[in-house]
Amino acid sequence: MLECCIQVIAFSDLECDFLNATACCSRLNKWVLPELVAHTGVTVLMLITMHWLVFLLNVPLAAWNICK
Repeated sequence: MLECCIQVIAFSDLECDFLNATACCSRLNKWVLPELVAHTGVTVLMLITMHWLVFLLNVPLAAWNICK
């Protein structure tokens, strides 16, 4: 949720010419690794706690995030 708000603010600043595209990208890129770690951690926790359906639903998205 926080990442979505930060993205909206960054894109709004970019649209209003308060910052350039390079600054916008550097501001948003620092959120990629925490998102990857959090999602992978939650997926592993679902595997450990044997929530099979939620785990199976999260595996394709986690794999896509890792490849991204």
